[in-house]
Amino acid sequence: MKKFGISRIIDYVKFGLKYKYTYFIVLFFLILFAIILTLSHFYSKLKFSDSLFSSLMVTFLLDLLCLMFKWGFLRNSISRFKEGRKNSKERSDELRMKKMNPTELRAHKIAKQKVEEQELKAKTYKSNLGWYFILITFFIAILITIPFII
Repeated sequence: MKKFGISRIIDYVKFGLKYKYTYFIVLFFLILFAIILTLSHFYSKLKFSDSLFSSLMVTFLLDLLCLMFKWGFLRNSISRFKEGRKNSKERSDELRMKKMNPTELRAHKIAKQKVEEQELKAKTYKSNLGWYFILITFFIAILITIPFII
């Protein structure tokens, strides 16, 4: 069992910063926050603290909704879809292999091994650091703005 410590968190952050979509996620939510803040402040004639709190809350809840879909519904749906495609491909390969002669069969196995090695190299871990960073940052900002709206 892996121990939870500061070094694991630092390694996770270092890896997450190397993942290119982390910056897109953070930038998207910051732009969304700026747009919602601008619209709520100028068009609803709220005090700045109220519009700041409402835009922080909306962005926080949107990020939480995206994470819930990512953790639950999408992960299960995508894994089931990939498993079904893999099973159908294996069945069609088996039928094709039955029709092959021994030399074609050997060549097919070698090609299949090369493809599996390439897939293993291409398979990379996707980081959720951008989602977690936005979630934690906006939650802290919401906690800071609560005294100003009460």
